[in-house]
Amino acid sequence: MKDGRGRPPSPGDLIRWDSPAGVGIYWARHRNTVVRTVELCPLHEVDRDDPLLWRFVRDTDPLRPGLPRLRYRIAVDESHQAYEKALRRWVPDGLWFGRREQPASYGGAPAHEAHRARSAGRTGSVTGRPAEPAP
Repeated sequence: MKDGRGRPPSPGDLIRWDSPAGVGIYWARHRNTVVRTVELCPLHEVDRDDPLLWRFVRDTDPLRPGLPRLRYRIAVDESHQAYEKALRRWVPDGLWFGRREQPASYGGAPAHEAHRARSAGRTGSVTGRPAEPAP
């Protein structure tokens, strides 16, 4: 699957944006670096096993009431300022929750084992075949 420029799609190309619940940037100091992620909190239910997006789904305590536990977390590098500028420009008023510092452990990782268990036998993957069984 490619976008209009021949590149693989990014999460921003695939996530519904007709009604976000909140958007912001999380950051944390991790060893000698700063880790930054864009947090996309959609109002609509998140399919934690979406064949293309499941690696971006995180289940974490909401930052404020009204935000869902499940959201998309997308790592951004040193270009975080460009992301923030674009997000501040395009995110509707009241939905931007800004930059928020998090503990070094916040980043988490995709729930690989849980995803395999939930996806066992599921069709509709990118290949159209059922998911591979867990080793």
